Amino acid sequence: MSRQFVGPMPIEEFLRRFILIYLSARDAAKIPEVDLTNIPHGSGVETKMYDPFCDALNNSGACGTQYVLKNVSSMRKQMVVDGRVKAPDVMLLPKSVVKNGKIPEQAWAHCKVYLEFKPENYFDAFNDDEGEPLERDSTDGSETRAQLTDYAAALMSCQQRCFVFIIQICGKRARLLWWDRSGCTVSEYFDFHENPQHLAAFFYGFCKLNPEEQGYDTTAKLATAQQEKALHEAIDRFVQDSKKEGRKASFVKKSLDKDYLPYQVTVGTGEKEFKLIIGKPFFEARCACGRGTRVYAAYDPKQKKLVSLKDSWRNNKEGVQSEKDIYQHLCDSHIPHIADNIFIDDVKYPLKTPRELEARGQESLEYVTQRTWTQELSRPAPDAPEWRKGCKPLRELVHCRLVQPLSFPLRSAKNSKEIVTAIRNAVECVYKAWDVKTYHRDISSGNILIDPKTGGFLNDWDHAKRYDDDSVQSQDFRTGTWQFISIALLDSPDKPHAVHDDLESAFWVLLYVSLHYVKHAVEKFNWQVFDEVKYHEDVNDEHDRGGAEKATFLRKKNFKTLQWECAPLTNLIHELAALFWQYSLTGTMAESMPVYVPTHEAVEREIGAQKKVLSLFDEALKQPNWLENDVVRDQFGRGDESEPEEDGKVEEVEKEKHGNDLDLNMQNLTVSEPADSHPRDDDPPCIRRSSRAAATRKPATRTTTRSSSKRTIPDPVDAQDANAEAGPSRPIKRARTSKKPIGTSDSGSSRPVTRSQSRGGLSRQPSRQSARLRQQLSKTGSRQ
Repeated sequence: MSRQFVGPMPIEEFLRRFILIYLSARDAAKIPEVDLTNIPHGSGVETKMYDPFCDALNNSGACGTQYVLKNVSSMRKQMVVDGRVKAPDVMLLPKSVVKNGKIPEQAWAHCKVYLEFKPENYFDAFNDDEGEPLERDSTDGSETRAQLTDYAAALMSCQQRCFVFIIQICGKRARLLWWDRSGCTVSEYFDFHENPQHLAAFFYGFCKLNPEEQGYDTTAKLATAQQEKALHEAIDRFVQDSKKEGRKASFVKKSLDKDYLPYQVTVGTGEKEFKLIIGKPFFEARCACGRGTRVYAAYDPKQKKLVSLKDSWRNNKEGVQSEKDIYQHLCDSHIPHIADNIFIDDVKYPLKTPRELEARGQESLEYVTQRTWTQELSRPAPDAPEWRKGCKPLRELVHCRLVQPLSFPLRSAKNSKEIVTAIRNAVECVYKAWDVKTYHRDISSGNILIDPKTGGFLNDWDHAKRYDDDSVQSQDFRTGTWQFISIALLDSPDKPHAVHDDLESAFWVLLYVSLHYVKHAVEKFNWQVFDEVKYHEDVNDEHDRGGAEKATFLRKKNFKTLQWECAPLTNLIHELAALFWQYSLTGTMAESMPVYVPTHEAVEREIGAQKKVLSLFDEALKQPNWLENDVVRDQFGRGDESEPEEDGKVEEVEKEKHGNDLDLNMQNLTVSEPADSHPRDDDPPCIRRSSRAAATRKPATRTTTRSSSKRTIPDPVDAQDANAEAGPSRPIKRARTSKKPIGTSDSGSSRPVTRSQSRGGLSRQPSRQSARLRQQLSKTGSRQ
């Protein structure tokens, strides 16, 4: 999340704006005094800083009677988030959950504020010096910033939050951070030995705030034991009923993860209000900033059944159509094969007190929409505050929710015909939407879902765009799930999106899912066809590119060597590949071909106006020899689907202080975004991350060839990838091989791609800096 930090805000202004404004004059006068001069600092003393710091503030009364600062640095068992240990140094916790000095297993679910300590000033993630960028670019500073970002994402993941507070301690320096989905506001540093009253004011004021002022989403509250039991029983029934129909539904079991507390969520307002019970999301784009999409299997107590709840933060930029608007347009136009939405709207909450109205500068409204605030500080001059260093303009994001019937991912199909039927319906939907000037722009394996009643539908229209008949197609940014983006868009990021791009993406989805989950005899495959990325090296061109491996795969007709047990599926994939091979040819390539090649315009008409892609699907589905049970568990390293979708073991990571701040969202891949927006990090079934990287970051130079007989990463299926997660991910395991796998280009393999290991999400864009830092840290060991 490069350049999404705003600061350094004067500490007095930070406290006034975020804390003291909510306190009465009487409370503000009662801030206790505290002495922090006995806190050690310097090399090798970090662990000796925690307890004296906690004791001084706890004993001063700054934390009040309901909260306590607790040293949690050694309590790794209680610091698990999604199977990985994420252990900060100190947490502010409710006293009610600390029993006999011990904290509960779900520590992150109860954390109010976390603190990260470093022994020396040079570990500071930020720089206040005039003329220097706010984000310190040293290795130590980058690692600290990455750690802060990772833990902020974990805190937002485990709770229902609108924003969070974080404290960084480096030597004798302290900084306060206020983090929402738009960005992070950073205070100037202060010497807490000389000015301990700033920390006393923060903790005293924070402990006086109500839940909303502390950053909680007040439309969600912890579920009762009875509600939690009802959720578990509903999930068990759903899994058993699906099993009786021969369908696997293990993705909903994620909701039972004990590291996540169950919540009751209020959806809608007034007469349209209803309650849902949720646990852990089965898809999540875990990130500290950005859309933060989470998809839940939610229990509806009135209907007594499970539904799908998508919770995200949408871009509120003027001219950007919301998903609600797109769905309304599609419904009014009677477009087939879209979801039957139960509810879709922004999240609103009532303002109850004059203090809330005054603090937020809001008019007296019954309900106010939940939205971000950091973007207000990122406005360009002359509106920029005097103290602010350069940062890119940030987006205003608005909290929104979408409720739909719970459907199945493609990997839950009974057979290949179900997979083809679902993708066929998505193709028809693309054509029909094109007729009303609407493009989906994110066709992926997680956005095409199976409905046992209708066959399947195309979901997640939050990246869709409408184009007027008489308007020029303005392309703000390329978007999509990297592995499924068309060759033309990968090669030319500025190319306007067209219906052919969505249709080609549907082909790549079919190929990808069929290789993973349908019986075949393919032993090796060049996965760079999906993963290849050419990083930009020109400071004037911030777009990464790809598509060469896809083009080579089609041009050399390597698809003809791929054979599935189901003959109609094999024939369909070969025919689609041949069609898109012709479409992808350039004039130069066409001249070198020994056979006649139709003009690009002729193939474009065939694919588009003549609906050739849809007719190929329909002809294939009419064939009589489809197999009944040819869907299997992932044949390239995913493992048995009866097990959790990710490795459920706790990985002992040394405090995870590695990686760089930008690459913490590396599982969420998007592609280039406009300069006035920050990286997309989510989207159910396909999360995104900006393909832009700071010009100062150099791409990795190491190249490897991946062994294609084993894949150790999950596929991109669920929720936009169900779109993906943020937090450090592991690189794909690779091995050198002497035999060139199917589809390899003449020039060899591309740079390695990092993939998400969690939530069944595809990483969209590979990580560069994180791989470099991991190499450094593997030699030197992790730092305290």
